[in-house]
Amino acid sequence: LTYPVTDRSIFTLAYGVYFQMPNFSYMYDGFNTDRLRGNTIVGNPNMEAQRTNAYQVSYNLQMSDDFAFDLTAYYKDIYNQVGIRYFRVVPDNYQEYAVAEYGSARGIEFTLRKRPTDHIGFNINYTLASVSGTSSSPESNYNLQPDPYTGRVTFPLAEFPFSSDRRHVVNAILDFVWGNEEGMDIAGIHPMENMTISFVNRFLTGTPYTRQDRKGNPVGEFNSERQPSFWSTDLRITKSFRLKDWFGESVGRTSFQIFADVFNLFNRTAFTAVYARTQDPDYDGNTLNRVLGDFSASPWYKDASLANPTTFQATQYDQYGERLYRAEADKNGDGVVTQEEKYNSYLNYVKDVVSFRSNYQTPRSAFFGMMINF
Repeated sequence: LTYPVTDRSIFTLAYGVYFQMPNFSYMYDGFNTDRLRGNTIVGNPNMEAQRTNAYQVSYNLQMSDDFAFDLTAYYKDIYNQVGIRYFRVVPDNYQEYAVAEYGSARGIEFTLRKRPTDHIGFNINYTLASVSGTSSSPESNYNLQPDPYTGRVTFPLAEFPFSSDRRHVVNAILDFVWGNEEGMDIAGIHPMENMTISFVNRFLTGTPYTRQDRKGNPVGEFNSERQPSFWSTDLRITKSFRLKDWFGESVGRTSFQIFADVFNLFNRTAFTAVYARTQDPDYDGNTLNRVLGDFSASPWYKDASLANPTTFQATQYDQYGERLYRAEADKNGDGVVTQEEKYNSYLNYVKDVVSFRSNYQTPRSAFFGMMINF
């Protein structure tokens, strides 16, 4: 329903009911299998359609010939979402996909726009949103811990923030635009003509996660912690050359364009995520925090020898029959990898993983290109 309040403002109200069948993989994977293993998730072809009730109200105001303001608010009730149902049976327990979860999404969005006049234009957008439910994904409640008193698996009944929930998002785009024969004049030449310089700024708050102890067990409420917030600025420069200025009107509106993209212009390298066990961006408290005693004291030998029966025992081979010995771990080159050498090789691996900085913002990067527009 759209109602023009004035000749420069519009009020819009929308309501919809949407249905969607679950993916076939959730309906048929593992269904009718001959033998179940423990905690198998089997498909369920009898699931009903997922349903969403969506409400939206918006107000659009043309403040002047150059400025416009938009306000949008929405709310969604998400019913019959795919989740898991647990069955305790003999000889093996199993789990089945079922439309058993609920979620909701709500938010409000503000946008202020200025069209490019006097060589300057911008678009500023702010979104305040919340997404919550009883399961972030169909497998989120897989392998939950049983109740210590009843021994039964307890599924969440109250809503919690989804893992994709991001409360605050700000996008600000600032454009500097020059048309044909515009910009500074140097001896009759306009170096800025047909050129655009755009700055794209983003600020995002962190997404939720569940804190864990050193053994990986949940601590506190589900998704009660938040990853850190971060912001970044990207730059894009484009310059077009009209081919008709060189070859005449026969080429029409064809133009040649060169462009440059610079991501993370200010080279911000703050961390954007932490590990659930340690709340640290570098060390996960598990695979990156092992000690010498975690490695077998049995050495790995380069070659099998009848003179030393240990060299051809099962402990010298992996599951594919390949020898576990690695030359890069054999620091002294004597054909034997000791426990200490295993540990030192592991420390080198940790150093490589940490230096990759996967939980940090990507450093500044630049790309250049060209294209022809017809």
